[in-house]
Amino acid sequence: MVEYQENSVFSLSQLTALIAEWLDSLSVQGFWVVAEIAEIRRNRNGHCYLELVEKEEDILRAKMDGIIWSSNYQEVVTSFEEVTGESLKVGWKILFWGRLRFHPIYGLSLEIKKIDPNFSLGEMMRKRQEVLARLEGEGLLDLNQLLPVSPVFQKIAVISSPTAAGWEDFTTHLVQNPFGYKFSWQFYPAYLQGEEAETSIKEALAAIEKEKEVFDCVVIVRGGGSRVDLSCFDGYDLARDIALFPLPVITGIGHQRDKAVADYVAYQSLKTPTAVAEFLINRARDFELKIEESSKIIERRARDILEIEEALLNNWFNRFIHLVRESTKEEEGKLLRLEDRWATFSSLLIREEKKKIDNLWSKMCQETKNLIKDQELKLANQIRTVRILDPTNVLKRGYSLTFQNGQLIKRVENLQKENSILTQFFDGWVKSEVQEVQWKNQKTKS
Repeated sequence: MVEYQENSVFSLSQLTALIAEWLDSLSVQGFWVVAEIAEIRRNRNGHCYLELVEKEEDILRAKMDGIIWSSNYQEVVTSFEEVTGESLKVGWKILFWGRLRFHPIYGLSLEIKKIDPNFSLGEMMRKRQEVLARLEGEGLLDLNQLLPVSPVFQKIAVISSPTAAGWEDFTTHLVQNPFGYKFSWQFYPAYLQGEEAETSIKEALAAIEKEKEVFDCVVIVRGGGSRVDLSCFDGYDLARDIALFPLPVITGIGHQRDKAVADYVAYQSLKTPTAVAEFLINRARDFELKIEESSKIIERRARDILEIEEALLNNWFNRFIHLVRESTKEEEGKLLRLEDRWATFSSLLIREEKKKIDNLWSKMCQETKNLIKDQELKLANQIRTVRILDPTNVLKRGYSLTFQNGQLIKRVENLQKENSILTQFFDGWVKSEVQEVQWKNQKTKS
């Protein structure tokens, strides 16, 4: 059995009071603490409660609650925002002056009296350098700049805030360009600062990538702001998306003194939206000047080639004329020689052909005479035959011809009793009527 003295026993409230008194004696002056904000919230009374942590390679090493009382919350936050340009948020690593406090019910916490904003800025720069080193190690830093691109960017996807002054400056400058170039753009709204900015810009890039065939480039523009305003452009995930984007990405996010990580991985980074518009206009102008210069070079080259070819043509023409003249003389000589030979040959040929014609004529005349004699004999024989066969001569010998209705009757059977017939004799004709018809070996027709 454990023995104890009554004066050595503490109630719980007495013990917590002793702990609180002891901690107060340890942290009368307070001390500087470095921690990361894991959670932050403000209640209706104006007190700000934080969850503070320490991590090492994403392993939690320590955790403690922190509090900024409403009595000095505005002073602490205002001084922080004046330097950094942003309010306290999750993920910030801060250096603060504080004291340990122990509450009988809520336990141990850190009372934050003030925050050094320069430490947070420095920490942000350190993270930024780590992101750049990682991108370079992965070969992403220059990837977007190596894309094969169109010589002129005229179809533009624009990521900006509809309320950003830079968006209006950008479009106005494009429309009012002094060269009359025509640009077309499609607007993709996004948050450009604050906790939602990085995710919002990544979503806009994802939407543009679905229509990447429509555009020549992507432009991200916003108006001016503090360096911390642009912290969303220092994140690794957004930088990686820009580096791997299939279209050139041009940034004009309005920071005059330093470049964000997004600027390093972009195809081209410029200080302001107006500078981006000027870049696009100048790019078009440079291309037009190159075309004009190329046209002049082509014109000069064409003129030089024409002059050279004209000289060659004249030279060939003169040579051709000379060759034609020489060839003409040679052919004229050949023609004269052929003419003499042809005249001689023609005379001989004509004489030979004339002899042939004379012989043929003599032969033809003789053969014609012989043919005429033969035909005369044949004709005389035919005349004699015709005379013998002449019906008149036959009728003279006592024959006659019988007709019925103008038709010569050659057979008795063609006649009928009482038919009228006409009988032709040598010296006249007789019209009669058939009384009786009889033919050989047949009975008389009645």
